[in-house]
Amino acid sequence: MAISENCSNFNCNVTFYPSSQDQIIIEIQRALYVLLLVVGTAGNSLSFMVMCRPHMRHTWMGFFLRALAVIDTVILYSGLLRHLVMVYAQVDIREYHDVLCKGHSFIVYSSMDISAWTLVALTVGRFISISTPFLAIKLCSVRRARFVLAGIVFLACLFNVHVFWLRGIQMNNGKSKCFDTKNVFNLSVWPWISLTIYAGAPSIVMLLLNILVIRRLKTSQNFRDTIAHNMGQSPMSGHHRDSQSATVLLLVVTFVFIICATPGLVAFIAEKFTHISNVVWGITTILNYVNHSINFILYCISGRHFRKELREMFTWKSSTSDRYQTTRLYTLACHPGQIQR
Repeated sequence: MAISENCSNFNCNVTFYPSSQDQIIIEIQRALYVLLLVVGTAGNSLSFMVMCRPHMRHTWMGFFLRALAVIDTVILYSGLLRHLVMVYAQVDIREYHDVLCKGHSFIVYSSMDISAWTLVALTVGRFISISTPFLAIKLCSVRRARFVLAGIVFLACLFNVHVFWLRGIQMNNGKSKCFDTKNVFNLSVWPWISLTIYAGAPSIVMLLLNILVIRRLKTSQNFRDTIAHNMGQSPMSGHHRDSQSATVLLLVVTFVFIICATPGLVAFIAEKFTHISNVVWGITTILNYVNHSINFILYCISGRHFRKELREMFTWKSSTSDRYQTTRLYTLACHPGQIQR
């Protein structure tokens, strides 16, 4: 017995079905969901701890990455844990009570939207820092980052508040199910809006801004190489290395989001023209939660400064002068032109 979910509008409803092919994906889900929950919890906790270190704590980038670690953990324990219970116990907690149906849906949908647009905010901030460093002095600060995050949370909650009156427990073949109200808006309009807000628009914005950042970095690097060559100096200073490390980290994280979100987007569009199997929906669900589980691994792979901070957090061997120099360089990388005290 396996479990199918129609996730075409990101409002997944559970159906139990027997199938040898689907049984394979359910076994994969059983193993991967446990792994993702463990890895995601540990990774997000470590990421939060690293971003709370003194110099990380005083940068706008560190603030957003701390928020992202918290939001992704909420997603894992609301969304992924529900799926874990479904694949092992074949029950859906949303079906126990109308409050759970509405409240749980609201938390999961809002958290996913907040996570996606927090990444957009990070990408926009990095683009401003790279393209207009002097403007970044005014715009890219922890104070403004707090306002931006508050705005994202408010809008995401407002966007998903409809579930409290357009979704609820309904009887289906003698069993209670958590369904959206069947009307033209819910069936034909809302799925496209929901998909655009969660995956389509963030992916497009991040892709375009990342392309512009890469082009800007290439132009700036060529300029620095030319100046350094004429002056007989090293082309890469400590500040530029830290700035490049911060940029690479964000590029990797945002591109992984695009890679994980795109299959669900394609499957949703393809479903309008052909049947999409339960195996495909199972894979897109796995990819969706992979995106919220592996940021710590991505930080370690792509963030030179993050790796250094992680080592120092466990070894406690960094001298006062080393910490001051690292703080100064990384604050410049995240907030060009200004040291926040």
